[in-house]
Amino acid sequence: MPAGSYNLRVMDMDNTERPRKGILDRLKLDDVIYANPRIELSGNRMASVSGCSGVSEYENGRISLVADGTVTIFSGDGLEIISLGDGEAVIRGKFFSIEFR
Repeated sequence: MPAGSYNLRVMDMDNTERPRKGILDRLKLDDVIYANPRIELSGNRMASVSGCSGVSEYENGRISLVADGTVTIFSGDGLEIISLGDGEAVIRGKFFSIEFR
């Protein structure tokens, strides 16, 4: 075994070994995590929103997107949608805040 690595075993109270599970398995968060839109930020200048089904507001300093039943509101300067299609939107500008409703 390489230096600095460990072989961990998970034991029940009766000293029988049981399979290790990842944190998502233990917390049962799969449905919560995958039912929401995925948002990737590049600093406060670009955002990619997956699962986007439409734009509900597009005006100077504010863009609202609908994604998987959640409205995500971007506020800032010089905001523009540079890509919209195939369930994904890309917004560019200087973000001041992001709200979820």
